[in-house]
Amino acid sequence: MAMKIAIGYFDFYFPFGFDQSGGYEMEVFLEAAEEIGRYELVAYIKQIVELLLVATSDSSEARYHLERPMRALASLVQPSDEDWILEKLDSMKTNEGFQFPELRRSAECLAYAGSIKSLPYLQKIANQFKDKEAIVNICQFAFERICSREGMLVDSDVLSYSV
Repeated sequence: MAMKIAIGYFDFYFPFGFDQSGGYEMEVFLEAAEEIGRYELVAYIKQIVELLLVATSDSSEARYHLERPMRALASLVQPSDEDWILEKLDSMKTNEGFQFPELRRSAECLAYAGSIKSLPYLQKIANQFKDKEAIVNICQFAFERICSREGMLVDSDVLSYSV
């Protein structure tokens, strides 16, 4: 029942009016999705991300809101979402002021849903942002989680691993 209410809420308010509400409706939906914890809500969260990615070229407000749905995704993603996340990685470099929180959340998603296929992407990001400790750290975390899940014994880090 709660999931149907969340979907109804999404259908009523989406696309969310960030200018009028500052993202309140989006936040309500994302909090509900996290509380419900059902994978079926991932498709709706992805719609939010895709809308915000399109809007980032026109609005700094959209860039500000992009981290939040990526945080919700991190708690709900599954391996079937890996390709979608990898496709969006290059678009997740919009908020340098906070060390790219949306990019860090994308790497966090890969920690939970990524496979060996994600390792070159994580290494590329970590190398591209060597001077951003927060990004390197989350890439390292994702690297270690993927290697552990894949049963890979690796004695190097994400920056020096030979992909």
